[in-house]
Amino acid sequence: MKLNRLLASLSILPLLSGLATAVPVPSKSSTARDLHVFCKTFTVESGPSVEKAYCRGYVVGWRGGIEGVLIPDDKGMIGTVTFENDVTDDQMAKVFVLYMEKHPEEENKPPNVALLHSMLDSGLVSISLSADKGK
Repeated sequence: MKLNRLLASLSILPLLSGLATAVPVPSKSSTARDLHVFCKTFTVESGPSVEKAYCRGYVVGWRGGIEGVLIPDDKGMIGTVTFENDVTDDQMAKVFVLYMEKHPEEENKPPNVALLHSMLDSGLVSISLSADKGK
């Protein structure tokens, strides 16, 4: 019984490895330009796609990693990253695409940096200063 399950599980490995090689994903040294290419599918395509899944996965992971984190604002004051209520993943992806189209100077930056800049620029994210206002 256990052997049958193991064999059944192993039989799908070639399929999964084939899918993994067919999906073009940016390397570890990806740039904001790479993420922009994937996220553009939110504004030009309807329905599911690999590109949308990659973009959504990146945006969701980024949000989970940065929400509530203490970072300096543009004046060096430490504050907490706060998202506006009811911000959706699709909304963040669309805002990022529009921001990148207006700011080509961000293309070579790491995607997480450009994503933060786009969210701050749009007002979907703010940095709430700490009570002590210290550095």
